[in-house]
Amino acid sequence: HGQSHNYARNQNTPYRLSQNSFSQVQVNYRWTKPILLHKTLKKELLHKAWTVGVSEPVQDKLQKHVKIHCPSKAEENKKLFLQYLDYCNKKGHVFLEDYDPYEYNPFLLHLNHPKYFKVQIPVLNDPLFKQSHGRMEEDAAILHCITGHRHL
Repeated sequence: HGQSHNYARNQNTPYRLSQNSFSQVQVNYRWTKPILLHKTLKKELLHKAWTVGVSEPVQDKLQKHVKIHCPSKAEENKKLFLQYLDYCNKKGHVFLEDYDPYEYNPFLLHLNHPKYFKVQIPVLNDPLFKQSHGRMEEDAAILHCITGHRHL
């Protein structure tokens, strides 16, 4: 009978330990909950500031560029595509080995138009780099005091 009592006690020990560790985790969570909430709010505010200061200006600039420049390029592409279809209908096949550049030049689209946009974007107010910019300004001020020369 003594052995079965020890067996029952050993069976309950992991439960007691898990219950104690669970209550310990609960206590720790209560203390860390405001910290976690603060970190989450800080991340959300940083994301909002980044969206307003970086993402939206870049998207606006690209959208304006696409609205201004892409309709004319779309017409050119349509014209080249129709030329390609006419050439295919005449010849029946199009191979790069035996094309005639005077009849149809398949590289015309790629030679004249790069596959990327060049857009000038003003200096962005990026909150993610605020600390590093501040540190760089401080270092430049220290170097200016030490050497007497301005460092940018």
